[in-house]
Amino acid sequence: MDARDIREFRRWHVDAAKRAKSAGFDVLYIYAGMGFGPYQFLLPWMNKRTDEYGGSLENRVRLMREIIEEMKEATHDSCGIALRFSSDALLKIPGEHMESEAHEIVSMLADVPDLWDIKSSSWTGETASARFAELGGRVTIEAQLPNLSTWARVRDYRTNLIKTMSNADGFPVEKFDGNVFTPDEVLSGVDVKGPVVTYDFDHYYMGNCLAEVLRRRGNDVTIVTPANAVSAWTFMNNELNDIRNRMLDLDICIELEKRITGFNNGAVQLSSVYRSGKASEIDCESLVVAGHEYARTIDAGGKDPVIRVERPSLSLNI
Repeated sequence: MDARDIREFRRWHVDAAKRAKSAGFDVLYIYAGMGFGPYQFLLPWMNKRTDEYGGSLENRVRLMREIIEEMKEATHDSCGIALRFSSDALLKIPGEHMESEAHEIVSMLADVPDLWDIKSSSWTGETASARFAELGGRVTIEAQLPNLSTWARVRDYRTNLIKTMSNADGFPVEKFDGNVFTPDEVLSGVDVKGPVVTYDFDHYYMGNCLAEVLRRRGNDVTIVTPANAVSAWTFMNNELNDIRNRMLDLDICIELEKRITGFNNGAVQLSSVYRSGKASEIDCESLVVAGHEYARTIDAGGKDPVIRVERPSLSLNI
């Protein structure tokens, strides 16, 4: 960007601020994070300029200061100007007078924006669910899972809502005997003897959480999943790496891209989701199944053996 490009860039922000004010907005944002716009000027490894917009921290901050001040002037201070500021990378750069350059930027611009919106970690860390922010989880029984206690708020919301409904009721979950267990049975405290295999075709939090619970009870645990990652759907909410690390920390074994085709004589039989052929076996005294339906038996007969499942009655845990 040459000097003319920078003037145009500032003008875009001013014009956008005027349009937003005319549309009735009260708060306007300048975005200086996630690699966008002025954020690139802040980072010394990206900003190699030798003019008044590069070099010293004061120069690297100049564009952000100018844009905020010009947006405030364009709206005659009738709109609040908010600054979304990514500090995670800048926190790692020692400051000349303060702990980091992030601290020095906030000090330099302390009163320039009307509102600071500071992003203090990586976006995957900042947007992670309550489980990995050490906050919590779901309804009463699932709130017992590791770091999921605050999900009980969902139960409270639903309970209050259901109280207003004359046509709503709850039904108990059917209980089963044997060495194939549902999540509800595990969480109710049923004695699940190891070694345990958790078969996860839910692909979200339940399979890995159950594996963690059973491992912490002292069992040897293996997760088997037809997906190419444990809890594969959590790629969508930035938990995938944290979950994999948790499994490694707990020494939970992992079998990816495998189906369970049989369960007998203290072992489960596994087959590849891609290749037919001889099945492998792993030791298993108890099988726990996490999926949209709960498994009860393994059908080892027929050309394509599958888990036969029964859907339990709807349960409302209040």
